Amino acid sequence: QRVGSADRAAFLVRLARLMRAVVQVSIVLTFLHACAGELLPLPVRQGSVLYQNWPLQQVALLIALSSLIVLLGCSGGGCIPNWMPNASWTLAALNVLPVLATLLATGFDAASNNCPPSEWAVDEGCDYAARLMDVVGQLTARIARLDLGLSMLLIGRDPAWLLRASGGHLGYAEAVPIHRTAGWWCAGQSALHSVAYLLFYLQVDGWAGLWHYCFPTVAYLSDSTSINSLGLVNFFGVVAFIALIPLAIPAWPPLRRRVYQVFQRLHVAGAAVFVLCCAMHDLPILLFAVPGLAAWYVEWRGRAGGGRCCSPHRLHATAKLLPGTSWVELTIAD
Repeated sequence: QRVGSADRAAFLVRLARLMRAVVQVSIVLTFLHACAGELLPLPVRQGSVLYQNWPLQQVALLIALSSLIVLLGCSGGGCIPNWMPNASWTLAALNVLPVLATLLATGFDAASNNCPPSEWAVDEGCDYAARLMDVVGQLTARIARLDLGLSMLLIGRDPAWLLRASGGHLGYAEAVPIHRTAGWWCAGQSALHSVAYLLFYLQVDGWAGLWHYCFPTVAYLSDSTSINSLGLVNFFGVVAFIALIPLAIPAWPPLRRRVYQVFQRLHVAGAAVFVLCCAMHDLPILLFAVPGLAAWYVEWRGRAGGGRCCSPHRLHATAKLLPGTSWVELTIAD
């Protein structure tokens, strides 16, 4: 009987490991499919059956990714191979390689969805420079969405569901640098997206077109008094671009170290304005922000409700500067 119980226990352990491996492989494949659908050059996406009806696929993929990560965390977490590159290199590849591939593909087929941007455009066909700016603008917006989603997954003080999914390889000390790196990439791609489309509208229709396409002015036609929707939508993008300034400057490491309290207050408020304006400019960006916002809300409710991460009393702690480093060792007594 003991032998039978041991065999059943060993079988359940092997089954649990197999299920975790299946979930982890599913996460990797789902994430790769999402990245391919977001970042592949436009001619490739349009010519593939796999990426048709992409807006619906976006919703399904993000729901599947969030559910699989939670399931992996509840089952004990996965494993990260030693040959995997660190987060900095992975984010750099995610942000640089698609741009290079798109620039290369644009040299052979400069496909564009926004030429001309409206029936009032002067350059109805768009030259190569305008199509290039349009392609770069679209791609950088998609990359910025991914960066924003990755950054917001780690905005909580204790994103336990995500940390557990890493199987102990990712802790709070590792999560903060990933949040910071993804945030900087998001800011850079957002700025590049804004500059690309400002140049695109300037190239297509001159200064008058730039004013018309980026601000909620009246339409070009003399008998029209309605607000043009394209200018209104792009105006929120302009505001988001401006909001990057108070968001990025205090986050500059030398300045952040000097006035961290100022950075902390401005960062949260600036990020809220930035995400809100981005959502008004490009509604699908909310799909990438929702998982992080939901995780933050659950954690915040846990603290407010006296959950396990909320301490109702003070604890004694001792701090010691580690020799030869700038690290501080903090020991908290029970």
